[in-house]
Amino acid sequence: PLTFMFNFKKDEFNFPVSGVLFQNFIDKLIPSIKKFGFVEVILESSSSKIPSNNYTRNEVLSFDRLQKTKSEILKAMAQKGFNPLRIIFTEERILVQGPEIKVNTNSIDQFNDYDYIKVIPKTL
Repeated sequence: PLTFMFNFKKDEFNFPVSGVLFQNFIDKLIPSIKKFGFVEVILESSSSKIPSNNYTRNEVLSFDRLQKTKSEILKAMAQKGFNPLRIIFTEERILVQGPEIKVNTNSIDQFNDYDYIKVIPKTL
């Protein structure tokens, strides 16, 4: 199914709300809303196991990203002229995953794959 996924660098949340990929993703939700009156969405937010500089725990970082993403989706739907309550968030996954960081790790770039947000529509 259609999925929107965006990776972040550690402790960042620069969600691409004005980006073409996100806007195209939102546009693809609209036919389901017109047909069924709603669209069901799963949100998955992940952070790596590298300790966060800005959050007490990485679960809190993942949770914060998920809440901000949810807010941006609802705003985008309202801007398209649709009632944001037509988006039903059926599942919210808060994850911390990836390898444990080792003291001799030279690059944290290898952990960026675990810092992401994923939006998965269920009814498309």
